[in-house]
Amino acid sequence: MKSPRAFTLIELLVVIAIIALVMGILLPSLGRTREQARQRLCASRERQQLMAMMLYAQDNDSKLPAPAPGERGLWELDSRTVDFLVRNGLHKKIFYCPSNRTQQQYMDLYWQVRDTLPLQLTKASSFRRGVQPAIGPAPTPPPDPRPQPQSPGSIASGYCYILETPQSPRPEILNELNKTGAKAWARTTVEKQGGRQELVVDVTFSRTDSLADQGTRFASIQGGTLWESHQVADQSSHLKTEQQPLGANIGFLDGHVAWRHFKEMEPRYTVTSGLTFWW
Repeated sequence: MKSPRAFTLIELLVVIAIIALVMGILLPSLGRTREQARQRLCASRERQQLMAMMLYAQDNDSKLPAPAPGERGLWELDSRTVDFLVRNGLHKKIFYCPSNRTQQQYMDLYWQVRDTLPLQLTKASSFRRGVQPAIGPAPTPPPDPRPQPQSPGSIASGYCYILETPQSPRPEILNELNKTGAKAWARTTVEKQGGRQELVVDVTFSRTDSLADQGTRFASIQGGTLWESHQVADQSSHLKTEQQPLGANIGFLDGHVAWRHFKEMEPRYTVTSGLTFWW
């Protein structure tokens, strides 16, 4: 009786090479599919934030919520605004892009209220430590004998908010390349051409880096939100490489969200810390 014929070494190597070739073709496609799924989930989170802001405006004479006071990153939201949005159906994950690994890993740190003074919140005093308030009216907290802060705290969201500050107007939004038209800070829900007024956008920001290929870095950015306290470097969402994002989801005042490729984006706003925001 003849023994079954075994594979030769050459045949095994050929099979392994074919498998490696097939994997090399499929893996990038699978990676793109996963990123596309994250982009869709991200767009859904932006829509939910837009709807919650419309509810806020309905209760406040069509006025949109104010961003965090002072010159801070566009991702910082006044904690009283966040308190309202949470009470109207949003939860912590909605404020962070699923495509941003840094935000997902350190979400609890970004979510903490950033204020060194005690903070009194309306109807949800438990929010200070990131605890979502219970549904229904909150009990009245006892009087706090400590000195109260002059300004509210804030959280660092995973999205940027194109909102005007009520105390002192922000600098005009840059439009040097005019790729997608002139921009303006949003104040109310009765802005003209609400279908073109941007309101909630993905975090896409950069810092000049002479060692980067294009002189600009969009990831591993030191000096951001958590750098001083936890040595955590920030990054933009939907990255293709550290020097270039794929693009960003842009949420508009009329409630629709559209994907904008990076080639259609340009630098719009720079803060004194050296961070430049793109959309």
